[in-house]
Amino acid sequence: MWFRDPGPLLPGNIAMLWLYLHFPHLLLDHIRRSREEAGALVIVEGSGQKVIQACPEARDQGVHAGMRLKTALSLVPELGTVRADQQQEARILEDQARWLYRYAAHIVLVPPDGLMAEIGSLKRLYGGLPAAWQTVEQALDERQLTAWPGLGHTPLAARLIAHAGKGECTDDKGHIQRTLDQMPLLAAEFDARTCTRLQRLGLNTLGEVFALPAAELARRCRRKPWPGFRKSRAPGQTHKRPGNRRTTSGSRRILCRR
Repeated sequence: MWFRDPGPLLPGNIAMLWLYLHFPHLLLDHIRRSREEAGALVIVEGSGQKVIQACPEARDQGVHAGMRLKTALSLVPELGTVRADQQQEARILEDQARWLYRYAAHIVLVPPDGLMAEIGSLKRLYGGLPAAWQTVEQALDERQLTAWPGLGHTPLAARLIAHAGKGECTDDKGHIQRTLDQMPLLAAEFDARTCTRLQRLGLNTLGEVFALPAAELARRCRRKPWPGFRKSRAPGQTHKRPGNRRTTSGSRRILCRR
């Protein structure tokens, strides 16, 4: 197939620039686009007890993801609800991949709500990064999809920036690195236990963690570096690829810099 499924995040190639599209409420956008009636709408988990996606109208009235449905209904009695459907969401994501394939040759699916593309082909096709970025944004608007884009010189860097809603139309390595450095640990996808351990050391951002040598970090944490943390040299420096190991969406490896 022309795109990968279920969508591993490929090891970074220093010569590449990656575009990541995070769809914060993909199923909700799809349903609202096909519904005739307007109004506040939420997606609830399979048990029907908790909100997992909320449309702008619902959010404006205080409803948010993670809220109990009972509480949401007390805020918005006329709230519309739809149960989550993982198979439908997977089909919708594949549809977006087919659409993006019109613009980029290498597509990676990152279920349940992400797509990644090597953006070099778009830059060549449209005559530069700004034009390629604008083309993607206009196409998303036409498809009535909410997407947070992110750019990075490694797949995971692009993904973290997109998830944080910090994406900007730039391939400047220093700017991208500063964006990563400023991220809180939770935004950098450290688990809660690791965040607590690092915060006890006075470390609150990704940049502060990067500033410590790996051996020193392991000593101060009194343990070997945990599997969820990986540092690599900044783009432009000599980069050693991690053998045949793959960077997956669940691994939380951070391919940024030392």
